Formats: sequence, structure tokens, C-alpha cells
Amino acid sequence: MELQHVNVKIYSSTPDAVNLDEAILVFHRWIRDDVAEELLIDVADYSHVPAGPGVLLIGHQAAYSLEDGEEERAGLLYNAKTKREGSNVDRIVHALRQAVKACVTLEGESLWSQSVKFNAGDLAVIINDRALAPNTPETFAAIKDELTTALQQVFGNTGFSLSYEQGDPRRRFQVNVKSESAVAPGDLAAAAK
Repeated sequence: MELQHVNVKIYSSTPDAVNLDEAILVFHRWIRDDVAEELLIDVADYSHVPAGPGVLLIGHQAAYSLEDGEEERAGLLYNAKTKREGSNVDRIVHALRQAVKACVTLEGESLWSQSVKFNAGDLAVIINDRALAPNTPETFAAIKDELTTALQQVFGNTGFSLSYEQGDPRRRFQVNVKSESAVAPGDLAAAAK
């Protein structure tokens, strides 16, 4: 199974501080100042959609969104859109690192009226391809080792646990990752250099 379209959602440790109106301004600044490695194109406001993508920063290679999502938990979702070369581990590591970098940048934004923080030790890895990676225990068994290897490359010796619950088979495949203690995105970003 060649995984593509790897998504990573890192949950906010300050969900009440995530202001989607301010996120529009923040993401427009990202486009103007060429903040991300990806080519950024536009910002879309879906905050009126229940369990929707919140505020979406559309890029060519990837999209970023600040959202509550179906689980109604505020966080940053990194969505890899284009095909990447390398192994499954490489693609998962890339998505994890891009999500961490985005969280570090968001935490440092001066446009927030309240301090926004994320816990990189509380995240979800989602495969946005239901045909390739159906939401089944068999998919989890097939990618568990590669996912664990990728997480070890990013988290190092920090202990973490994986949890998978099939739930609705129409939903995207998702594995929840929880570290033994809170992890500041900046700590992971510094370790990745």
C-alpha cells in the first residue's frame, strides 16, 4: 500500500483561544509573506459549516486548516494534496513535520488576541484516500509498523500510544496518537533540524 494524501491534525491545548475570524487574517499574512514551504494560493472561510474545515488555507501541494472537525476539537490540520516520492514512512514524517512547523508558526503569530498553543503529543494521522486506505482494522494492521517508525523519527524517545477505532466505515481512516506527556511543537521542530 503506497500511502499518499497523509493528513495530520495537531490539537490545540488552548481551544478557546482559536478565533477563526483572526485565523483568516493570519492565513492571509502567510500568503503575503510566503511563510510556508508550499505555494499558498487562497483562504476560504467555512466556519459556518458544522463539523467543517473551519478556515482553510489552500496551497498547491498542501492545505492547512484551523478547525474543530467531526470530533469537535480545535486543531491545525495539515492536508498533503500532491503525490510525494519516498516510502510511506517518509511521507508520514513529512506530514508530521509540516504540521509541527505550522503549529510553531501559529503559536508565534502576533495577530491573535489570545495566545494560541498546540500539544504535538495529541494528534491524529489521517489517510485521505478511502479507496486506498479504507477505514478498517486491516488497514490499521497494514500501516501500524510504518506509522510507529515515522512517529519515532519525529518524537524520538518520547513514549506514545496509538489508538484506532473503526466506527463509521464511510469516514476516513484515522489513528489517534497520544504521547505520555504534553509536547510543545517548538521542541519537536528544534529536534528535527
